[in-house]
Amino acid sequence: MTLAEVVRKVEYPEVLDWGRVERWADEIPVKSENDPENPEWRATPVRELDLRGDGYGFVHVKDESDIRSNPTRNIKDRPAWEIAALYRDFARALWMKGREGVLN
Repeated sequence: MTLAEVVRKVEYPEVLDWGRVERWADEIPVKSENDPENPEWRATPVRELDLRGDGYGFVHVKDESDIRSNPTRNIKDRPAWEIAALYRDFARALWMKGREGVLN
């Protein structure tokens, strides 16, 4: 019995070329911090809950299920985007430094 079947072999690149950096990086949206009309993320709505009956009073809760601010309704979207954007910028900077001979 075979546990795994090789469908297609893909060579793993030993070096990162500019084409790979661009194909990977272009899929990650760019922040628009300075454009209030087109923010990177819409603000997460805050709901007020009345928990006075439980002894807490009014509590404000962020609603991560709102489709306008969190399209996939997953609380991991924002941190994942930040990490991907960080590595996109790192890969581009590393490639440029390599081209300029700074890394040698």
